Amino acid sequence: MRLIIFFLCSIIAFEATAQVNKYSQANAHSHNDYEQKNPFHEAYNEQFGSIEADVHLVEGKLLVGHDSKDLSQSRTLENLYLNPLSQYNNKKKNAPAAY
Repeated sequence: MRLIIFFLCSIIAFEATAQVNKYSQANAHSHNDYEQKNPFHEAYNEQFGSIEADVHLVEGKLLVGHDSKDLSQSRTLENLYLNPLSQYNNKKKNAPAAY
């Protein structure tokens, strides 16, 4: 009888501490989206919780690509991510307040 009570208490304790996870795009992680036509915009507009880019310092520039063979002088961190992020931020600052 004690064993049954122990197991019932264990099950109740386990169920009480179990968490229900609700997953959404905000829980998702975007990686290698720089292979897309509009890397930042596609990940941002899909509301990913985080965006990751592989960055390589080459001759003083931060180039984006998975491997060194993927690097291009036109694919900089600034062009692909920082400038678009700044544009979104500026639009948000200048937008009228919503009530």
